[in-house]
Amino acid sequence: RYCSKKRSGTSKCGASKSGETCGGVGTLYRIISKQQKKRKCRCKAGTCWDSKKLECKQDASLETRKQLLKDHGDLANLKQLQNQWEDFSAEEQKRAWEEKVVKMKMPSGAFEDAKPDQSINGKWICSQ
Repeated sequence: RYCSKKRSGTSKCGASKSGETCGGVGTLYRIISKQQKKRKCRCKAGTCWDSKKLECKQDASLETRKQLLKDHGDLANLKQLQNQWEDFSAEEQKRAWEEKVVKMKMPSGAFEDAKPDQSINGKWICSQ
């Protein structure tokens, strides 16, 4: 439905007393930019369209929807915290593994991971 004009020049929806409005600034912008020819009637915040009674009614599930949106935001925050925990845990496991790896002192004095010497790989080495 489109807004109808009264004699005084103001727009009015058919059932504005029941929570209908002719839209806001966005609707006016679309009319000015010629994306839309007339202003359409819309339900105000907190109400929704009842197609049987052809009027806006109080939204019974508004609070539930608001709670679901809040829970969705909390869930995103929880997922971020879980990712941070997994990164921290992986770093701790890597650090613990590095502490167990055999290190070899290099001539420079620095310690590096000990690697097998390929020149003696597979040969017997006996100590005296």
